[in-house]
Amino acid sequence: MNIIETSKYKKTYKKIIIDKHLSKEKEVLNIVLGIIELYPNLQSLMNSIYQRKYDIRQKEGNLKEYISVSISQRIRLIIKPISELPYNYVEIVDIELVEVNDDHYKRM
Repeated sequence: MNIIETSKYKKTYKKIIIDKHLSKEKEVLNIVLGIIELYPNLQSLMNSIYQRKYDIRQKEGNLKEYISVSISQRIRLIIKPISELPYNYVEIVDIELVEVNDDHYKRM
C-alpha cells in the first residue's frame, strides 16, 4: 500500500513521540508502517495476523471513516483510507496517516 503523511500527522508525531523521547513507541510505529507497506490492499492487511496483534479496527459512529492502530497501551495511530464510504477494502491501496493520538487515554 502507499502511505501519505499529512501535516497533522507530522505535528502530532513530533509532539507525542519525538518530544517525549518515546523510542520504543517510535520503533513500533516504524514496524507498523513497514507492515502496512507490505500488503497490496487493506483487505489483506485486515485478514493478516497483524490485525489482531496491533488491534487494527475501523472506528464506529461519527468516526467510521477512520481506522485505528494500537502502537502502545496509550498511543494509537489514526489512518484514513483514500476512498469513499462504504469502504471496499479490496480496492483500497492508498492510506493517509491522519495523526498519532493519545487523547482517549487522558484523565479529565
